[in-house]
Amino acid sequence: MLLRRATRSLLWSTAAVLLPALAGGQGFALNEIGSCAISRGFAATGGGCMDASLIFWNPAGAARLSGGSLLVGASAIQLNGKFVRDTTQKEFESNAPTAIVPNLFVNKAMKMSMMGKERSFALGGGVYVPYGLTSQWGDDFIGRFASKKASLQSIYVQPNIAFDINDKWSVGGGPIYVKTDIELTQAIDLAALPTTTPGVTFANLGFAKGTEIGQVNLQTGGHTFTGTVGIMGKINDRWTVGARYLGKARVKYRGSVATFTQTTTGLIVPSTVGTIPAGTSVDALIAPQFAANGAFEPGQQGWTEITQPDQAQIGANYKDFHDWDVEFDYQWTGWKKFKELPVSFFRPTGAPNTSLTRVLIEDYNNTSSFRLGAQHLFPSKATIRLGLAGATQAAPEATVTPLLPEQGRSYFSVGGSYPLTSMVTVEGAYMNIQTPGRRGRTDERASRTITASQINNGVYSLTAHILSLSLKASF
Repeated sequence: MLLRRATRSLLWSTAAVLLPALAGGQGFALNEIGSCAISRGFAATGGGCMDASLIFWNPAGAARLSGGSLLVGASAIQLNGKFVRDTTQKEFESNAPTAIVPNLFVNKAMKMSMMGKERSFALGGGVYVPYGLTSQWGDDFIGRFASKKASLQSIYVQPNIAFDINDKWSVGGGPIYVKTDIELTQAIDLAALPTTTPGVTFANLGFAKGTEIGQVNLQTGGHTFTGTVGIMGKINDRWTVGARYLGKARVKYRGSVATFTQTTTGLIVPSTVGTIPAGTSVDALIAPQFAANGAFEPGQQGWTEITQPDQAQIGANYKDFHDWDVEFDYQWTGWKKFKELPVSFFRPTGAPNTSLTRVLIEDYNNTSSFRLGAQHLFPSKATIRLGLAGATQAAPEATVTPLLPEQGRSYFSVGGSYPLTSMVTVEGAYMNIQTPGRRGRTDERASRTITASQINNGVYSLTAHILSLSLKASF
């Protein structure tokens, strides 16, 4: 009974915080792909960034590039988070490390004869990270039993083909291979665990909630395939429009390996209960559960399937606005598909652990992003760029957690480019992300009957600073 109930308590909690991270969180979509797009507030689908990063932002635009082009770059993302507890007004700050998000694109545009007319087409490919997560909290954070550290990275590998339909319109796209890796660390709470006396938990022995007796580290990975398609059109010499669609990616996670580590507490049982005498060392009482056949034995595995949502974006770019070109984009992300997650567990022997089967409640909503970007080109071929964007929130009020305190965001960006030679250009961007703050929880929600007002116990706030550098070359 102790083995089953303790394992249920821990692994149910582990799954409940890990799996929303796998699904990308907030849209924990990462749009930090290419310094040009970042500096323009991600307004790049209508042709505002005519470089090889179009393979992501609008694969049809690759046919409109000249010759060979290469773009390689990376973005450094520093996320600053804070939680203020209602009852004490104590502030807990996150300590997430700076995340580095790389990208690489290459494209070769050529000419071909089609129905007696010369048309452009292009072959290329890209490697980029459109979904990711990094969160980490201190040892004293009250929500560390839900999540202490989490890391998610989804790498997309995309071959691309694009060609002109006629003088004004082009199409493009390609299949995508998706590889995802995840790591989660969380603390194990003593109070909720059952003792060897039936019906008695350690909370009944006088141990307060939030007493850490160990940690679990969970690592897993998976892969799948999806695809993307885009269209771009030149209305006249000033107006260019475009649209793209990135398909959903359903990833199967099989064979997650959990590693359990006991924490020395020095605590003793204060009074005799059942077969447990007063003065018994809690560490000694718990130790067998971290050994083979114990509640926290190594090698337990979890299985699930997570959908990284589809995206659709449209944009219109206008040139020659007082020597600027200006673009407005709208993006939709299909987070509403993320309502529930079925979870299955298997023991180290391979036998199903049916007592841990659960359906986790998320009830996310689709999100919208509005993006405005502008660029000024100097006679030297250098540029200055500006961006402004806003995104709505995906998570409902009852699903704002320490792993992902998801909320609407505002983006402000600036950047530019400078030609080093006739064939090589360096680009840079800075972006600041602000949120209004949002009420959330540090405990898990067991059913839909539990409302946000019943479980939310504080306010999360987030800010982020992003620096991006890219090197663009033609050949």
